[in-house]
Amino acid sequence: MVLIPSGEFLMGAVNDEDMGYTGAFLDEKPQHVVNLEAFNIDVGLVSVEQYHRFMRAADYRPVTWQDNWLNAPLQPVRSISLPDVLEYCDWARKRLPTEAEWEKAARGGLENMLFPWGDDAFDGTQAADRTREEGPPDVGTYPPNGFGLYDMVGSLWQWCKDDRRLYTKDRRHCPVGPLGGETRSARGGDWYTSPFHKRCSRRGSVRVKGGSGNLGFRCVRDVLKD
Repeated sequence: MVLIPSGEFLMGAVNDEDMGYTGAFLDEKPQHVVNLEAFNIDVGLVSVEQYHRFMRAADYRPVTWQDNWLNAPLQPVRSISLPDVLEYCDWARKRLPTEAEWEKAARGGLENMLFPWGDDAFDGTQAADRTREEGPPDVGTYPPNGFGLYDMVGSLWQWCKDDRRLYTKDRRHCPVGPLGGETRSARGGDWYTSPFHKRCSRRGSVRVKGGSGNLGFRCVRDVLKD
């Protein structure tokens, strides 16, 4: 895991970021200041190998698991529902990141940039490219961001702890979106999405009971205070 330091960052769309679209989606605006406590986050997405180790140790089998993925141990685990994700988190003594924690980690210390690597246009060297990949790449295939984190965008969409909250211009401290309901936020885009969906501010949504072939996760752990 990597320690993400406490402090403020700018959350949300930098500007219209249209990239050939009509503009950043409304739920990415307005950009606002968020202050977070320090936390630790997994360097990479949870892999098939890691999840299978949990299955053996906990004698647990997720409903949507596909045995053929055992032949790709280094790929990120995918297509498991939120309850199955949370079982892993509890076993590992971790939790899912909030949207705010995920975005701060994804930005890698950069400010007002579109992607984890900065504002350079996507060219297939920074993350998986749908014109060349038939599925998500092995965890850690592409270069890390400024915090040393791999695959924050462009591998799989990633589960968040909370659902999407309404942004305002108010400064926020450790914001957490809705925790009830049937959906949660998903972040990061996947290998098949266009560069528009690989932006740090892009927000998706997924059903709690759903599992998708383009959806994975990574965990965080709170920093114990003296």
